[in-house]
Amino acid sequence: MIKNYFLKRCFLFISLLLYAFSAYAISLSEQRDAFFRAEKLIKRGNESSFLLEMELLQDYALYPVLQYQYLSKNLEQEREIQSFLTRYKHSRYADSLRRQWLISMAKQGRWSQFMSTYQPTKNTSLKCYYHLAQYKTGNRDEAMEAAKKIWLKPYSLPSNCNPLFSVFKLSLSYNQDVLWQRFETAMRKGKKKNVSLASSLIKHMDASGQQSAQLWLKIRRKPRLVTQPSNWNTRDPKAGKIFAQGLHLIARKQTDLAISTWNAYQRDFQIDAVTRDYVEKRLGLVSAYQGNMSTAYHHLSKVTNPDLEAKEWRVRAALRQQNWQYVKDSLTMFNAEEKNKEKWRYWLARASEKLNDQSRANELYNDLAKERSYYGFASADKINAPYQLNDRPITMSESDLRQFEQQPEFRIVKELYALNRDKQAKQDWWFIIKHSDNEKIKRAAKLAQRWGMIQTAIFTVAKAKYWDDVALRYPLLFRHQIIAESQVQNLNPAMVFGLVRQESVFNERAGSRVGAKGLMQIMPATGKQIARELGVRWRSSNSLYNPDTNLQFGTYYYKKQINRFDGQLALAAAGYNAGPHRVKKWRPYRPMAMDIWIETIPFDETRKYVSVVLRNTLIYQQRLQGRGLKMQHFLSVVQPRKNLS
Repeated sequence: MIKNYFLKRCFLFISLLLYAFSAYAISLSEQRDAFFRAEKLIKRGNESSFLLEMELLQDYALYPVLQYQYLSKNLEQEREIQSFLTRYKHSRYADSLRRQWLISMAKQGRWSQFMSTYQPTKNTSLKCYYHLAQYKTGNRDEAMEAAKKIWLKPYSLPSNCNPLFSVFKLSLSYNQDVLWQRFETAMRKGKKKNVSLASSLIKHMDASGQQSAQLWLKIRRKPRLVTQPSNWNTRDPKAGKIFAQGLHLIARKQTDLAISTWNAYQRDFQIDAVTRDYVEKRLGLVSAYQGNMSTAYHHLSKVTNPDLEAKEWRVRAALRQQNWQYVKDSLTMFNAEEKNKEKWRYWLARASEKLNDQSRANELYNDLAKERSYYGFASADKINAPYQLNDRPITMSESDLRQFEQQPEFRIVKELYALNRDKQAKQDWWFIIKHSDNEKIKRAAKLAQRWGMIQTAIFTVAKAKYWDDVALRYPLLFRHQIIAESQVQNLNPAMVFGLVRQESVFNERAGSRVGAKGLMQIMPATGKQIARELGVRWRSSNSLYNPDTNLQFGTYYYKKQINRFDGQLALAAAGYNAGPHRVKKWRPYRPMAMDIWIETIPFDETRKYVSVVLRNTLIYQQRLQGRGLKMQHFLSVVQPRKNLS
């Protein structure tokens, strides 16, 4: 190794001398050609020619990428690695190189050097090596406690953790209680891979643990067995948890059976407060999802230490019953931070209004009306106040932007995009954002906007939690096409902009995990049907990536949903997201205020989607300098369910 290292250093020194005499400025096109040649050479292992090619590229944006490729194959060059890590500390390549270097140290047992080089990370393999290094260098108690936390994860862990776990299993921190804890956590997760892990733990348990574990697996396979627990050892605390898990499994499809079984047998088991809350919450949630709000409120009110989900659904169950005193009582369950959220301040205002405390309601509405949001616009209508856009753009001069984009990590991203290496460029970009402070993230958002990467700009500024650059966050892309297709369908363009902003964030190449495509996220089967109805030729699903086609089809389908739901935009938006058949099922049995209906939509995604589309629509109305649409028009009364075509 020493000989090879010496030869490489000599060769590099000689090549530097040669190029000092023959160096000449080369064009960007020539740099790119040299970069491609260098990549091929390093992949083939031709390092001598690679190093010569490298010398042409010291001023090229992707020079660090080549350095990384070289050093990752030469981890013995520690001085050069350290220099690279310092110079490019904000890049993904420094992070990757450090990881490879640390793993190399660990495999060689160089624990002291590992400790001095290590930086806190989410990488599980490196964390395992770090705690093994702690153990090897004398800090054993802390190492074993850390090993325990990692080992308790309810999923399979990297093989690089095995050396740490081998030591852990010989320590006093490892016992039957810890073994059962991991088994229980994995079983509660419930996915196939978690259950597989849980099953693998049984052979390490004592006889009592194995008996309980086998019963749990049996209940998972046949959940209805939980309704006949007469031959269980009900005094065993583990049995109470198994009983609770069985009820959890049957509750969704057989809610009444789960409730009756819980009422009949819960007193027979030793059930701790956490497990009792687990069951009551589950029974409350499934009842709420099925529209049985009185039962939902009953069970959620029994949760003694509710998490945020349980608190929120207790409020929603009260809202659906339109029991305003229950609403107000339930809102007291939130902590100070939760109470300050716009939605809960809005519902406190609504409850105060209904309970004849108009002064308190107006106070809350006035405060909320200052916000650029669904609840802010709804509150503004309550007090007849104008909508507030609160537009405060991020300001950067042209010279500041030029200087900012010259940072090495951004030069890399820009050049990767120029070479059509979009995936690699995106990985680099989001690594930079993840490791930047808010001020740098805001500047990066403006840089992305300048580069025309509008979706990236919007997502980036969200990472900084900066919401007030309205033009950046609500761009008017595809303006002419959207206005034209809106006119064809007699739609307000702001409504289409609001939908497109939520569906694709104006990414014409957007695709969802279920196959929806393009600006308005149209499923191919739906697109094919729309083509038939419009009498146009259907070419292929890829035609939905064409903005003109997508907007033509999408505006037609959106108008169809609006007509289906009697012009109620909130219902149409819900149908666009979740399907009209679900909206039909979710409609109430008697007239209901639209804001209550929206707040109690069972699907979290659709509930948020509807409120965001309505908000977007009103923001875009102001951006287009239009008027006429108001939140109160969208929040009319929802009529009872009926047969919908």
